[in-house]
Amino acid sequence: MKNLTIILFAFLLVSSCDKEGKNNNSSDRDDFVGFYTLTENCDGDIYSYSITIGVDPNSSDGVTISNLGEEGETVNATVNGNSVFIPSQIVNDIGTSSQYTVQGNGTLNGSTLTLNYTIEFDGCVATCVKQ
Repeated sequence: MKNLTIILFAFLLVSSCDKEGKNNNSSDRDDFVGFYTLTENCDGDIYSYSITIGVDPNSSDGVTISNLGEEGETVNATVNGNSVFIPSQIVNDIGTSSQYTVQGNGTLNGSTLTLNYTIEFDGCVATCVKQ
């Protein structure tokens, strides 16, 4: 009986992982979650700062991106595979009490996330390296 239990446990352990060794119960968004150093080009102006990507507890495929645009606020996004989508949303700028619109998309390749997004009228391309 003990051998049968060990064999059953081993089978369940192996079957819960895909061919890349990733647990099938984990979400694609888990790959995105973490701290990143970011270098962006917004209409020719270069900026460097940090962002944080966290899990959106209200969505099975959602993430939150904190400090995008170095504004300190948080935007919502969804993950599908190695892609992230930032739907058009209005963000309240805490520092100035103004509002601005953010939208965009990106792709994760290993530990490098490339984002293409707009904040109001500035078009930005950012390379983010996971720490």
